[in-house]
Amino acid sequence: MPSRRRRRLLRNRRRKRLHPVAVARRARNWTYGLLANHIWSFAGRDSRADVSTTFLQPFVSFTTKTYTTFALNTESTYDWENKRWMVPLNATVAQMLKIGGQPIQLQLGGAGLRGPA
Repeated sequence: MPSRRRRRLLRNRRRKRLHPVAVARRARNWTYGLLANHIWSFAGRDSRADVSTTFLQPFVSFTTKTYTTFALNTESTYDWENKRWMVPLNATVAQMLKIGGQPIQLQLGGAGLRGPA
């Protein structure tokens, strides 16, 4: 679900372009990669604010032999119109287990926010 700020940017009734990119790699117990996109307005009412926003989500996770996963990511947004960063840092720990033969995953996480900068 997009953040409140991203929802506000997306609904300002200007036409926008979105070009998403995703790359990921798994090397032994590590998974890492980047999700990215840029949204910018190119048409619409002049009374509406222009939009030019970059979203970057680098991520890294490590999974142990007992299927415990430790992960870090950030869902960073840069607003080119207002020249501001929002940089929340997310950390999670997850454990895969079986209950009655059915695999499930329990996860606990938290976030900290750095912004606007």
